[in-house]
Amino acid sequence: MKKKLSKQKRRLFISIAASMLVLSIIVYAVFAVTTYYSELDLLTSNSASSFHQATINMQNYDNGNWGNYLLNRKYDKTYKEIYDDYDADEQIKIIDNETGAILCQTGNAISVAFQGDLINEDDKKTEDEDSIVIIENDYITGFGCVEFERFRKSMTDTQYSEITEYLTKKNAGNGEYYELLCTEYYIDKSYLQPKSVEIVQTSEDNDWYAQDKVIKHYELKPTLTDEKAKLYHQTEMHRNVIDDNFVFEKYRASTALDEYSEYINKNYYTDENGIQLLKDAVVNNTYEVNMYGEYEAHTIVNVAPFTYIYSNWEQMSVKPYNSEETISFSCNYARKFNVLESCSDKLIFMLVFILVVFLITGVIIGAVTWQTLKKQIEQENRLRTVTNAMAHELKTPLFIISGYSENLEENINTDKRAHYCEVINEQTRSMNMLVSKMLDYSKLDSASFNLNIQKFSLTQLTRKILESYMIYDIKLESDGDVIIKADKKLMKSVIENLVDNAVKYSTDINEICVKITDKSFSVSNPCEELTKDEIKDMWQPYHRKAEHNNIEGHGLGLSMVKNILDLHRFKSGAKYMDGTITFYFDY
Repeated sequence: MKKKLSKQKRRLFISIAASMLVLSIIVYAVFAVTTYYSELDLLTSNSASSFHQATINMQNYDNGNWGNYLLNRKYDKTYKEIYDDYDADEQIKIIDNETGAILCQTGNAISVAFQGDLINEDDKKTEDEDSIVIIENDYITGFGCVEFERFRKSMTDTQYSEITEYLTKKNAGNGEYYELLCTEYYIDKSYLQPKSVEIVQTSEDNDWYAQDKVIKHYELKPTLTDEKAKLYHQTEMHRNVIDDNFVFEKYRASTALDEYSEYINKNYYTDENGIQLLKDAVVNNTYEVNMYGEYEAHTIVNVAPFTYIYSNWEQMSVKPYNSEETISFSCNYARKFNVLESCSDKLIFMLVFILVVFLITGVIIGAVTWQTLKKQIEQENRLRTVTNAMAHELKTPLFIISGYSENLEENINTDKRAHYCEVINEQTRSMNMLVSKMLDYSKLDSASFNLNIQKFSLTQLTRKILESYMIYDIKLESDGDVIIKADKKLMKSVIENLVDNAVKYSTDINEICVKITDKSFSVSNPCEELTKDEIKDMWQPYHRKAEHNNIEGHGLGLSMVKNILDLHRFKSGAKYMDGTITFYFDY
């Protein structure tokens, strides 16, 4: 029985655990997908907001000092300050629409506005045709970027080491410090390429190059991409400062635009109109992008598992100081983000939460289901046991009735006809009593059985029952008139069975004692020595010791008592001590 219950329990919990696991996986999968795309939309929206803010910052300039406001570190709002807080995986480039020159960009490049004169006077004739410059009175301002890799390759290791050594100690004493100035430079398409630089000793009071003390001069060897690049030199009235952080390569590398451009170049196709379009690049296929990066609105490109690049651009224009012409330029922007990394905390928390919830739910469902199933299994086993025992009990009287009936039919021993009839009637009554007991037992074991609860005097009920046993000297000890709430008819059956059991199996019928208190009822009688297992087996239906087979009864009395008390939720039991067995129940 125990092995069967254990096996059934194991099967039940395994099936429930498997069901809960599958259900939790489905729920988590739905949540994860929903969360992923929600996070993607949020990151896209944040990227769009950042781009919008960036373009506002670019356009929020003073018309008379546009170049300086955006690019020159001397002013309150510098290019570096505007974009320093952006993520390392986003990049901004400001490109002149006419020449394609990069005015400024994030990453390993510093945006500058160098001022100077052309060394070759003949170059002034074509100055505005191929360079990003603004001519103001007697000097020229060139806008562009100094790229670190090109800048570093243009000098020797010794030169770089000496320059960084000066800039590291910075303070020269007496309020003076060292700075790196660009004295000659090329405007090479999108970049400004320093040709010569100087370490100067200066102070906060120095506004002009002529006021600085030159400490050391360095000639560089820039690699030019444009053979027609023009050479400029710094005048004594201006200072072309190269930022220290740029020299120390402290600018963060931004690669989002480069990755985006590379992806576009590798992933395009030709449509039915002969237009080359980007394939499988735009989330939800909302926008199409051609190989040149021309698009109607922002684009989101999936460049790696869970990793996307948001890109956008905006065309702007400005009218420089002392100029009638408007310079137009475009701002290209890209931000790289990983959706899974961004929402990982939320996904992990939800995974743990769902597993815990489903684990607790599974345990509760398993426990409730097991209790119901266990009760059904036990009930089936009891019914099977009772049925088998009843069949065994009925065999003897049926055999006797059959034999005696045949004797009557064949007129065998006619002088014993009265005896045969008496035995037949006796066995019939016994069988009728057994069937009646069986029906009562089955009714008690039924889930549909309802108790008729009422208040009554347990003391008076017991006293009335004991009147039937007046021939025996049964003692009754009671704490007054004890009132309980129970089914009076069933409690009568309990008391009758307990007293009847004591009378049948007592070794000294004059020592039977019934005791009633405010909390419990008990019946005690002397008996043979009993073990714990024997006491436990007494409650089983049709359980009788072999030596008691000659005692009248069917073995259902204590089983019915147990069922009735369980229905009332009364604690019951039996205990053996010093040759006396006591059956009791608490109410």
